[in-house]
Amino acid sequence: MLRGLFVFANPSRLLNHYFLFSYLLILVLASGYLFNVNFADTQTTLFAICSYLSYCAVYLLPAFLITKLSLFLFSLGRRTSLGWNVAQVLAILTTGFTAVVLYADYFIFRLYHFHLNGFVWNLVKTPGGIEPLGGSSSSTLTFALIIAGFFAVQIFLLWLVIRFWGGRRTSLKPRKIYRYLTACLLLLALGERGIYGVSHLQAHTPVLVAANSFPFYQPTTFRSLAKKLGYKVQRESKLKLDLDSFQPAYPLRPIDLQKPSRPLNIVWLMAESLRADMLDPEIMPATWDFAQQAHRFNQHYGGGNGTRMGLFAAFYGIYGPYWFPFLEARRSPVIMDVLQQQGYQLALHTSAKFSYPEFDKTIFAGVSERFMHEVGDKPGWQCDRENVDHMIGFVKGRDKNRPFMTFMFFESPHARYYFPEECAIRKPYLEDFNYATMSVDKDIELIKNRYINSCNHLDT
Repeated sequence: MLRGLFVFANPSRLLNHYFLFSYLLILVLASGYLFNVNFADTQTTLFAICSYLSYCAVYLLPAFLITKLSLFLFSLGRRTSLGWNVAQVLAILTTGFTAVVLYADYFIFRLYHFHLNGFVWNLVKTPGGIEPLGGSSSSTLTFALIIAGFFAVQIFLLWLVIRFWGGRRTSLKPRKIYRYLTACLLLLALGERGIYGVSHLQAHTPVLVAANSFPFYQPTTFRSLAKKLGYKVQRESKLKLDLDSFQPAYPLRPIDLQKPSRPLNIVWLMAESLRADMLDPEIMPATWDFAQQAHRFNQHYGGGNGTRMGLFAAFYGIYGPYWFPFLEARRSPVIMDVLQQQGYQLALHTSAKFSYPEFDKTIFAGVSERFMHEVGDKPGWQCDRENVDHMIGFVKGRDKNRPFMTFMFFESPHARYYFPEECAIRKPYLEDFNYATMSVDKDIELIKNRYINSCNHLDT
């Protein structure tokens, strides 16, 4: 069959047909990004359409070039089926991979309103980064089936192309048609480049915001050229911060310390994703009772809405974005330095990983690993219970002649919001929190009930 194919059909032309169908599939996958665009005016509408149509081709371009190059190299100087076989495999793998990446990006964008980026890559490559997300077996199976489905669709598309065009001669001139299509895509790409560049000069916000809807969008600006031509451009901020080259001067001045005659013991408890309004007599009754006898800081603000930023601000007392240069410098907070200088006994516990976020390289960078204890490979609520048992054991068995500091980071209120059934104070709740099938818009009340139940368990 393959030998006949080489005689009666042009393999390169078949690949063109295949990539045309794959482009149509990518258009379908990327259509969801358009729902995030505010079509405020004609300029924004034209930009969104041009970007959508041209960038879908850009996403597919690496797969197209790799496949065509393989066909050329493996068919060079010999009329055999090797080049075509290699090209078929690469075509399926590269286009399938493109579809999977685009699906993953849209999934993340739909939930968190940002695209695949350095943060996501850091999450994947850092030990312990994925585990806190709490994916269930049903989520894993669903995602695996979806990924397999993408590759199956690409196999089916290639089969269709071979089936209907493999040995058939046609009066159409596909080479000319594809030239027109390529020219159209180039015009669309130039159009979106031009519209964005002009919008940037005019500070036309709808277009600039719309560009953020498309993954891996690379803006083109004409500011320098416009200034040379005498065009008056909108002012831009002169404040530019290069945090990558920032060297922390921390603390700004030497700390004046006087060791107290009676040092205080410290029990530091923090919980992932715990909202302030969960401190409620129904949801967290024991914590509520404790709070009535304690100091409460109701006007306190967190350092950010991410784990890194929140804990960084709590321990360092400075703004969360400083996390990154402090991570590079492996600089621990003053409070941890002082506690060790004053001979505190330490017991640090987490139901996640000290490696993600990188607390072992920031907050506890100066602490020996023997004081850091992790309980993993279990649902968050079970890890929390086991860690608390260990922490209480440490407090009871400590050297009472020396002060101590113990820290616990709870995972119960982290998505997927774990809890035992006896803590289900709000029903119904989303019983199978499957990331692949749940809808934030439709299931939000059931998800919130699940979260409240996890906070009730945290209270125990």
